[in-house]
Amino acid sequence: MYYLCKVNITILLFLSIIVTTTSVMADNIDLSAGLKRQKSDIKSISDRTSSRSKSENMALKYKMDERNSFSYTGVLSIEKPYYDEQIIMNENGQKKSLSELESNRVVPSLSNTLEYIDKNQLISTTISSTLNKSPYRQLSGTFGYTHFFFLRTTEIGIEASYLQQKQPRTFFINNDFRLEQRPETIYANQLKIFWEQILSSDFKVKTEIQSSERKKERPRNFGAEVSLALFLSDRLFSIFKGNYITEGKSQTLHDERGYFSLYGADLQITYEPIYDLFVSSTYGICIEEEKDTRSNFRQWVGTDTYGLGGKYIMTKISLYFLGSFSNSNTGSNDINLSGGISWEI
Repeated sequence: MYYLCKVNITILLFLSIIVTTTSVMADNIDLSAGLKRQKSDIKSISDRTSSRSKSENMALKYKMDERNSFSYTGVLSIEKPYYDEQIIMNENGQKKSLSELESNRVVPSLSNTLEYIDKNQLISTTISSTLNKSPYRQLSGTFGYTHFFFLRTTEIGIEASYLQQKQPRTFFINNDFRLEQRPETIYANQLKIFWEQILSSDFKVKTEIQSSERKKERPRNFGAEVSLALFLSDRLFSIFKGNYITEGKSQTLHDERGYFSLYGADLQITYEPIYDLFVSSTYGICIEEEKDTRSNFRQWVGTDTYGLGGKYIMTKISLYFLGSFSNSNTGSNDINLSGGISWEI
């Protein structure tokens, strides 16, 4: 038995542009304080599953290398946020755009991941932090443990995360029509348990249950997600995800919003026209329900999201681009454009 130590340092440059148009119908609709479905993102394509020519058969690949391995990965991210659509309320009840109070300065962040893997398990820990006084500066930590069975065709794991996040000083009008300040520091936690199974060389399934909470901001929520990955050919594969999340109705509401429930589904089709170039098309549907028992208020918001993205992987550099358009039944339209470059030293 011998050990392999590997160190990766990655610099990630990230730029995002968000354009929002909202009709008069949607002026009073704001789900930003509730649950939001994670949009399909070309960055989430795993190198292990994105191309059969690279990953081959996972069980066979593992038998070729049974070394115990430690690895460290450091990722420096540089992001340029825009706060034009972030609305805050001061102690006088006046609403302003956050961009009037904060400059759209570059926000660097650093992520450090340490992993240990052997033939039976994978243990990982990650600590991430922003490096300047961003209005949403944060510190987070994640610990994960995965156990392998049957030559790694079956994986069962658990992941626990903790987040401490600052946010701008802002107020809201509560149900008694009084101004109340939102917390300036959010303490959040999340627990995930997952099971991943390779059913054949072309088909893989993953199920996940999770629970998370943002203390003094939102009630604890509970959810489940099922993901299916299917190779349609050597250069074409698809990923389908369906999820459901709901907040605990027996817990106390901390702001003016009610309890949220969410149903979502995403389909992503990815094609590899040339080696290491991936082009993806996505469609997602999301139905969000808000129910406030204090005022007998109830509403549904349905959103369709269409996306197109690309990723190109080179020896030390990876490039990606993602664009999406979302349209809801409230008349709200969102256009999101993002791109980035990853450089491994």
